[in-house]
Amino acid sequence: MANYVWTPFPGVNVSGLELARNNIQEIEDLSQLGHLDVLYVFAHHDKFLPYIADSTGRKLNVYELCDALVEAGLRKTHRCIKLWVCYGGVGMQQGQGFGWEFWYTMKNIYQFINLTVFAYTEITVDPIMDGHKYCFGITDPDAAPENRHYQLPHTAKAYRVGIRPNGAFIPAGQS
Repeated sequence: MANYVWTPFPGVNVSGLELARNNIQEIEDLSQLGHLDVLYVFAHHDKFLPYIADSTGRKLNVYELCDALVEAGLRKTHRCIKLWVCYGGVGMQQGQGFGWEFWYTMKNIYQFINLTVFAYTEITVDPIMDGHKYCFGITDPDAAPENRHYQLPHTAKAYRVGIRPNGAFIPAGQS
């Protein structure tokens, strides 16, 4: 089992992330993944938006993301996707939000019947120098961008929620 990062936006460079330090490899051809490998999907998102985006404004809704994954070679036997997008896990427990809609669509429309999807309930950041991924909170949304965020006290796993293939919710910190 290995960890890989992929972005659905052609031309987006993820090689600048601290991937090697976090034991994550970049991948483009998803047919090369083993069914137990973990795939991180890297993009931008905000609470309850119906799409993910890149920094230039290109957007994909859930169906377009699913299509992009299939077109990139992801096999229906794949078992774990982690949406490395801000707030992708908000609403998952209630059957709402991007993460839940992605899981539901992959399972029921695209027939990825063994897929567990994880997403984060806070702001995600690039994996950083100490070998861990972190999430950030917002202190004052009206503040200047450099003064707006603070690092949350735990690694990103503490803010990661998920849904198993049978629909069971996975609470934060239990993945």
